[in-house]
Amino acid sequence: MTENELITIVTVVKDDEDGLIKTLASVYSQETKPGQYVVVTPDVVRVQELCKGLQVDVVVDPGHGVYSAMNVGRQHVRTPIVLYLNAGDEIEGDPLKVVDDVGILKYRVVGALASRYSSPGFHFTVFGRGYCHQAVLLPRDHQPYNEKYRVSADFGVIRASFPNIRGASKYPVGSVVFYKGGLSTVRHKERDREIAHQLWKSAPVVSIVFWMFCNLKWLIKRLLGVKA
Repeated sequence: MTENELITIVTVVKDDEDGLIKTLASVYSQETKPGQYVVVTPDVVRVQELCKGLQVDVVVDPGHGVYSAMNVGRQHVRTPIVLYLNAGDEIEGDPLKVVDDVGILKYRVVGALASRYSSPGFHFTVFGRGYCHQAVLLPRDHQPYNEKYRVSADFGVIRASFPNIRGASKYPVGSVVFYKGGLSTVRHKERDREIAHQLWKSAPVVSIVFWMFCNLKWLIKRLLGVKA
């Protein structure tokens, strides 16, 4: 078994056992495993049973929300790089094999483009200022998640870690696979409001343009009868 001792994967899970099993199976079926895997959960005993035989650190979720749990996971990271995967996310093509620094992985989305896989690639959002967190390799000492945000605290962490994410290292081997329908998809309006609020602090003009874009997007979706 090959391990990349530079990387820890953190997964927060509350009651999605099937999703956790799917993610664990994906990660541990790769040729290159992470040097450390941390699962944060309120049901420690049950998750320890699910992780039996795997090198996984199971720690207690304090129950104050998803970003509180992610901050707990962050405190247990022992490697210089950390990757946060949601329960249900997968990796494919041995992406950890070539990682030696922070940066971004390729990803693809299930449920996008008429329920098809989007083609693997690098994708920037919010005018190049953000990136889907599942594919971001963060430094261990990244700033804590701001727990006052319920949907988009990861946006602020990514911006603080990569002021110019377009210049971040891009790893072309393998990819992260995740599924539409998660928290940020279901609560997309709250997500957009939180992003606009975080942008306002340092880039008010961009925040205003982004907010206008969001309202236009919501209007178009409403007219077309699209729910999300």
